[in-house]
Amino acid sequence: MDKMLYFGKIIGCRMVVQWKTEDLSSLSFVKNSGMTVAAALRNNSWVSDIRDGLSVQALGEYLDLWDVIAGISLDPASRDEMIWKAAPDGVFSVRSTYSLFSAGRMKCPLGKIIWKSRAPARCKFFMFLAMRNACLTADNLQRRGLSLARVCHLCSNDGETC
Repeated sequence: MDKMLYFGKIIGCRMVVQWKTEDLSSLSFVKNSGMTVAAALRNNSWVSDIRDGLSVQALGEYLDLWDVIAGISLDPASRDEMIWKAAPDGVFSVRSTYSLFSAGRMKCPLGKIIWKSRAPARCKFFMFLAMRNACLTADNLQRRGLSLARVCHLCSNDGETC
């Protein structure tokens, strides 16, 4: 089964290739010719669809993609399948998406500083909980579903205001 192909714009160092699902001609540097991947590879006819001025880097990435696609042999008898590359088993999951988005997140070195300090273990543990906003204060216990008397233990007034 032939898929209709759109070539998306270059984002960062990657060329985005999208299947035709909607009118994306405003985003692409290749006009929508309505041809399939197999037809585009035949006689290199997709080269004539390049429009606008491409930078040297973009043209290089375009040619790299061309080499990759040209090296793929298409079998008309096989069915297309969707593979989610962010998961080892190829199946989409929210967990794999979360790990994909949080992979580049910066880590705070504060935990290493706390655990390598010469403070007593109970102080290190308390500082670690405080860093993670997980100390068992009255507010945190109420957020976790425990019902407590809302009395300030310093001044005996309602609520913790001091």
